[in-house]
Amino acid sequence: MAQPPKAMTAMLFDSSPEWAARIQVLLNKSNVVLGEWTRNAAEWVQKWQKSRPTLVIIDLQLPRRDGLYYLQKLREIDADSKVIFTHSYQGIMANDVELKALGLGATTIVQKPFTDVRFTLGLQRVLNIIKAKQKK
Repeated sequence: MAQPPKAMTAMLFDSSPEWAARIQVLLNKSNVVLGEWTRNAAEWVQKWQKSRPTLVIIDLQLPRRDGLYYLQKLREIDADSKVIFTHSYQGIMANDVELKALGLGATTIVQKPFTDVRFTLGLQRVLNIIKAKQKK
């Protein structure tokens, strides 16, 4: 008898409770469980290690240091993590942030404010990558 597929889980690192609530709803619609949400830079590594999520969502604007720093730190402890990187910059600043995030290994970028469709498309892209890797 085949084992049921492991539930997809996500960890969210975002300082905004409003965005966290919205992202949780969108994750649930895609059958992804938000296992951990943190705003606290001091506890994110412990929460990540505890939950070992399928994917991580990191926002640029965070307390103490920006999301690029935490993306780099995540890569140091798990080079294979799938990451959705979010930010609210516009224009040239957005391009700069997105190039840096992609260079650090973000799987996809979602610019805030986003529509439900835009976030879901980015999420589905990441989920498709994860599912393709699981089939190998």
